[in-house]
Amino acid sequence: MKKLLIVTLCASFLMISSLAVAGIVPILTFEDLYAGFDDVNPLPIDYQGFTWDTNGSFDAYYITKAYVPASGIEYGIFGNVGMLTGFAATASMKNTTLFDFNGAYITAAYDASFGESNPQTLQVQGWVGANAVYSQTLNFSDMLPLWVDFNFLNVDQVTFTPLNGSAQFLVDNINNNAAVPVPPAVFLLGSGLVALVGLRRFRRN
Repeated sequence: MKKLLIVTLCASFLMISSLAVAGIVPILTFEDLYAGFDDVNPLPIDYQGFTWDTNGSFDAYYITKAYVPASGIEYGIFGNVGMLTGFAATASMKNTTLFDFNGAYITAAYDASFGESNPQTLQVQGWVGANAVYSQTLNFSDMLPLWVDFNFLNVDQVTFTPLNGSAQFLVDNINNNAAVPVPPAVFLLGSGLVALVGLRRFRRN
């Protein structure tokens, strides 16, 4: 009986732990999208718990570091993969759960050799429903990734909008967090475990 109780507690702990980390990933590195070769594709629409489209238009891509050598894409990606905004388009990350958009590394994707001029301007906004409750407009170079502390708290959408022509931007290591609701079954399970432990102690007495 003692061994059974220990096994039950361990299994329950593992299940609760897995539920606790389910949902939104605290730091988005996009590294799990690396397939071992250079590529660029639209982000999966439900990637890491977010919806990555803007009014039905897919303008958020994942791209590998070496896909465009000697560019902001190569310089701005810390691992193998980063997020690229669409061509002169607004990229968006949305969730049904409120989350904090704490910060990210951002780099202009291309320079004058690609027809762009430095610096390039990006507007980043945090939304709740149809209301933009946060907004920052910043200039970025293609030579060096810039970390920005956005501190957009309790938003359900973040948008990335280029403000100078056809500019595109590389975004990496997005730092965010969200409250992950705990399913009622977890509370029932916890109550059952407490009752089981209490019953065993009662029998010993």
